[in-house]
Amino acid sequence: MPGLVEQLQSDALDNSVSVGTLLGRVKICAVRLGLEDALAWVEGELNGYDCDGDKLPPYRVTQGITNAQDRFGRWTPIQFGDADLADKIAKVYYKEPVSSYEELLRSDANTFMIPIDNGLVNILAKSYGVEIIAMRNMVSRGAMHAIVQKARNLVLDWSLELSRAGINGDGMSFSADERERADSAHISIGTFHGTFSTGDASGEGARIQQSYSATATDLPAIVELIAAVRANVSEATEQEAIVAAAMQIADAKDKPTMLQGYDRLIAAAANHMTVIAPFLPAIGSMLAS
Repeated sequence: MPGLVEQLQSDALDNSVSVGTLLGRVKICAVRLGLEDALAWVEGELNGYDCDGDKLPPYRVTQGITNAQDRFGRWTPIQFGDADLADKIAKVYYKEPVSSYEELLRSDANTFMIPIDNGLVNILAKSYGVEIIAMRNMVSRGAMHAIVQKARNLVLDWSLELSRAGINGDGMSFSADERERADSAHISIGTFHGTFSTGDASGEGARIQQSYSATATDLPAIVELIAAVRANVSEATEQEAIVAAAMQIADAKDKPTMLQGYDRLIAAAANHMTVIAPFLPAIGSMLAS
């Protein structure tokens, strides 16, 4: 019977073996060898990531193509004069379990659609003076496949490093010597360190339901602030409170309401001032005008 590491190498080269099954074996190896960083990575891939967007593994962040829907139901690409704003809106963070993407790839769809927050879409429509019913980012099948394939390749590389260090296993177990070698070899997999929770994905041609960080508003500083909060504040309740306060500023019809929104923003972001601080001077100038 081959050892776990040899089995990993064989399975990583066999596309008929799902990445979900492959990762289950990685988890067994990581637990039995006491490799905490590998265990953290595999938990994220198996169960989904609950972390700031900039802390995701790089292969789980891509750019989509932003589309808008008009009142006649027509979907068309939308362009923004501000290139930085366009990039923020089009950025896609893939936080779901890798098995979700494997399932979507079983469909015949060539593209997948990721919806953008409806409340923030309304603010964008107000900013540009046009009617937008909804917005979404379109990502290619290739982008989705690349995530799955990257996870498979990382497992192969990791298992080869284990073999190079003389760690092969005997059936489903490892010797004391192999565990000691693993402890001293500092063999890592992936680049992520953090905490995780399950995301959710579903098909259309297809749609991915996720907490998405593409945002827009009529004030560039508010746009960037909300995008930064979506990407860097992982606690959902705090994130939504900060975003709601920022949107109050953008939606305000008079200065008192705007000032109330500002006070609400400062209170809501008390634990995340480093995130919002770069945007406060511009917002302050707008309040003073």
